[in-house]
Amino acid sequence: MKFVSPSLWQVMLLAAVIAITPLAIDMYLPALPLMASALATTNALVQQSLSIYLAAYALGMLLFGPLADMLGRRPLALFGLTGFLVASLALSLVSSIEGFLLWRALQAFCGAAATVVIPGIVRHLYQQHTAKGMSYVSMIMMLAPLIAPAIGRCMPPLCCCCAGTFYQRLSNKVAIAPGRHFSVAISRCLPTAQPGLLSPYQCLRPLASLLF
Repeated sequence: MKFVSPSLWQVMLLAAVIAITPLAIDMYLPALPLMASALATTNALVQQSLSIYLAAYALGMLLFGPLADMLGRRPLALFGLTGFLVASLALSLVSSIEGFLLWRALQAFCGAAATVVIPGIVRHLYQQHTAKGMSYVSMIMMLAPLIAPAIGRCMPPLCCCCAGTFYQRLSNKVAIAPGRHFSVAISRCLPTAQPGLLSPYQCLRPLASLLF
């Protein structure tokens, strides 16, 4: 069977889904002191949100990787982007450091569900040319950590006396808009991988072997 190369739109969509994580990490870093002031807490506690985000993201990757083989990739990607969208919206409304840390953890956990399925989708689309597909996705995805700090640095000068709160809401709304469009695009454009390739026991056995 002749190989048909995926469209540029599909490649950019996959790269954009992976890019939500570096965007969510790097874009708010320049305003950490402002957010600490707005949330009436210390810089150290706000900085803990970065560690919590990475820990929740790692846990999500560990859990959702095996589940992708059992449930299918598209449903998991839709679940992840929807959860990321809801968490981003909640983050724009929180007024306490406890709520901020909680929703950051949920944002990372759901984001992992969306990004963990991307390599499998690339393999499905590119077949024997998987390395070529991953190189395209990685090349586009690497733009996110390059531009995210610059975007974040440009936001604080736009703020008024409520700088931290304004920045927090603006930065999370920047994440909300792409998440909504990515969910629609994935539901329409990405191929549906056949679920049920592995039994629940086979899917969760690698996870259990790490925990016990």
